Order: sequence, then structure tokens, then C-alpha cells
Amino acid sequence: MLRLNKSIAWRVPVVKSGFDGDLMTVVLTLVSHGATTASLRAAFPADDSLLDNKVPMMAPAGWRSRHCICSPMAACLQMAQHFGLQARVEPDLRDLDHGRWSGIEIAAVAQSTPEALELWVNQPAFRDHGGESRDQLADRMAAWLDRVASDGNHVVAITHSAVIRSIVCRVLGAPPTAFWLIDIAPGTVTDLRHDGRRWALRRLNCAG
Repeated sequence: MLRLNKSIAWRVPVVKSGFDGDLMTVVLTLVSHGATTASLRAAFPADDSLLDNKVPMMAPAGWRSRHCICSPMAACLQMAQHFGLQARVEPDLRDLDHGRWSGIEIAAVAQSTPEALELWVNQPAFRDHGGESRDQLADRMAAWLDRVASDGNHVVAITHSAVIRSIVCRVLGAPPTAFWLIDIAPGTVTDLRHDGRRWALRRLNCAG
């Protein structure tokens, strides 16, 4: 059985100003793509397509007036098309790369290499599977959040649950172990606001 270290020491994030002069609010809406073949099989995601019968809600009308971007991976491109959004592809919104485990059922990895899987769960720097570590994902998303804040656009971003969990950890100043304690379901919405000084979480894992 996998053991997860659940000890969490919460700290208030350092407040960092991203603007000079008058403060402005940036709205960031993070949309997790719908269910895929990998989620149905409980497998590590690869570049999976949406399940035809699991396409989530229609896009709110207000999204069309926002700056829309999406991950370059198939499920997110299909979500943007389903919503009728003209979304620009943003490579930094790509999913966490699971390397050799991509497309393999988690139970199969647990059976073949249980020690490696346990290290992957408990060590955010783990990347012995040849993919990306959670630490690397966190660095990628921190840099992306800084760019979104400084650009000043109201953004709708279609991406992956791992990406959203990493962003939420960053905004809350949560330790790496909190990654596993945040539930982001397929087809849900998470809202953030930046007031010119810091990001704040407005709602998490909501249905539209």
C-alpha cells in the first residue's frame, strides 16, 4: 500500500507586487478538461482524447469576451472546440509529463515497480520515470502565473487537473504534499483573482 506523508505546514505566501501605480484586477478562470480514456482506465495520462459521452457543460457566454488559451494536448483542444472558443495554444499549460508511465494503468505500475511509485507520490523531485517532476511543474506554473498577472488580461485557460492543483498550491503557499489533497474533477472550474499585489483563490472545483 502506498504511504502518503500528510503533514502540512501552511505559510502565508510572500506578497509580491506585479504592477506599478494603480492596482488592477486580473481574473483567471481555470477549466479542467473533461473525462478521457486515461481517467476511465485509472491510467497515467498521455495525449488522450475526450470521451464522447463525458463532454461537460457549455461555456458561459462571458467567456467569449475573455482572452482564451489552452493546453496543446488533445483533450484541451477538443474542449475549446466544444465550447466554441477561439483559444490560443499555450505550451506551458501542458499536462505533467509522466515519461515511461504515460498511458499505463496506475495499478500496473504499482505492481511492477511499487517502490518507484511510492517515491513518485512522496518526493516532489522524483523523475526517474523519465518525465517531469512535480517540482518542475510547480516552477513552470509559477513563472506562467507571473506572466498572466503582468499581462493584465482576463483569461480563460483550459488545462489539466495536475496543472490546476499545482497552481492552487502556489497561490495558497501550500507545501508539496498538499498537491494530493486538492480534488480537481473533470470539466470543473477554478477561479483566481490578482489585485496587483497577489493571487487569491475565489472558487475551487466548481461545476461551471
